[in-house]
Amino acid sequence: MPDRGEIMLDRVKFTETLQLVAEVMKTTSEPMEREEILGYFKEMELTREQEEMVIAYYEQPREDPAASDLTESDNGYEEVGNSQILQMYLEEIESLPKYTEQEENALYARLIAGEEVVVKLLSDCWLPRVLELAEKRATAKVSLEDVIQEGNIGLFLKLEELLGCEETTDFQKEISDAVEEAMWSYIAESGLEEDGNHTVLGKAALVSEAKNQLTGELDREPTVKELAEYTKMDEEELQGILELVRGTSGK
Repeated sequence: MPDRGEIMLDRVKFTETLQLVAEVMKTTSEPMEREEILGYFKEMELTREQEEMVIAYYEQPREDPAASDLTESDNGYEEVGNSQILQMYLEEIESLPKYTEQEENALYARLIAGEEVVVKLLSDCWLPRVLELAEKRATAKVSLEDVIQEGNIGLFLKLEELLGCEETTDFQKEISDAVEEAMWSYIAESGLEEDGNHTVLGKAALVSEAKNQLTGELDREPTVKELAEYTKMDEEELQGILELVRGTSGK
């Protein structure tokens, strides 16, 4: 088995490359071949298992061009949710094997022991949960497909981080947090592309939901620092958004 240090990924470079290829795929009329996709990752010297994960990642749902011809609904979500590509993805998820809690824990044990093939098994196990988290965060401005995509990047990178670490942890929480952080980061970045009041209102909604999420996890209200880390916002800017949220809610 190769030394773990030899197969550790440069997380930033890997994520950027995943996103770059995804953008390229959106502009091409013909599907990209396996060799062409992996060519972008050549310098990273991926293992066979990592290559399979990359290919599986690009089999996830992408925005359906035909969906742009549909009439926009009040929240813009229904059209995205009804795309043929997404429906095929949902059917694929339904066909994935289900694991008992005991079986899943056994997979985590194999993961931290360095058994790389388990990354794919656990990834499949988590896909329905990523979908569930993404459904709560998709909006008219941020499509469900894109949120799923970002969540699955977070999932894959966290599993790679845990691979061979030999440390037992709260795997459910660590992985869930990584997935949500990836989603929040993408949503926050997307919000920054909006102008004027839409940006402020979008950030206010983001902060409000993040605050509720952390309150549930911590059993107390999060501090400004905790919220800033969670939403990837500057503390000073976040303080202003919090004041806006309080003013809107009348608190």
